Amino acid sequence: MGVNDALGTAVSTDPTDVPAVIETLDAVKKAAQLVVPRGEEDGIAAFTTLYHQITCGVQDAVNAGSFEAGTFIIDLDVAFACRYLAAIKALTNGVGRVPKCWEVLFSCRSDDSVPTLEYAAAGVNAHVNFDLAFALLTTWETHSSPAERDAQHRDYNRINDIFYANMNMLRHQFHSPFSDDGPLLDRLGNWFGDLLVRDTRDFAWDAAMSMWAHHDDPDWEEYRAAQEERRDHIAAVWGLGILHAHL
Repeated sequence: MGVNDALGTAVSTDPTDVPAVIETLDAVKKAAQLVVPRGEEDGIAAFTTLYHQITCGVQDAVNAGSFEAGTFIIDLDVAFACRYLAAIKALTNGVGRVPKCWEVLFSCRSDDSVPTLEYAAAGVNAHVNFDLAFALLTTWETHSSPAERDAQHRDYNRINDIFYANMNMLRHQFHSPFSDDGPLLDRLGNWFGDLLVRDTRDFAWDAAMSMWAHHDDPDWEEYRAAQEERRDHIAAVWGLGILHAHL
């Protein structure tokens, strides 16, 4: 079985709950690691390693009763993951179109000149700067009550701690230049993590809220599609910058 065949098999069924997301991401990671010579440092494998860790953290928080807005976070987690898996389906099976921001990562996933952390960061950029706002829109279709929005936002922000802890772990695991000792490098590393995690997730929430205000307009679908294309382009430009930061 070829690498793309293995990846295609891994994403052949859409997950419907967080444990299924974890299982699917694990299969994607293992399939992507078949790429030679990069193996676990393959671009898709690197990002999926981080994503798998974060999703395990989300499940732990669900099990601990850390969220207050019912199944909102669970449904968001599934909708969010399905967008990444859809991009892989498009890559491997030709089902749909690969978004530009994901194509930036997929097209250079085996380039041995790209540090592994940059792959992970480019994946975070595509998934948060592009996918997250639209996953929120999908989730609000079934969690639309304005009375729930504040609790949803608090739950949404609780993910930042899980996300940030795993970004720090990945910086050390993949020998980031920000993992060396020293106050300046620590501050740079913290800034890098804040930019990719807290600031971009805040922006995604605000963007989704702005778009949701048009949800009842007669041209909603056309409006959403236009916004998706625009945000895809912006995230692709960011992704190119991240992946070429080492040059």
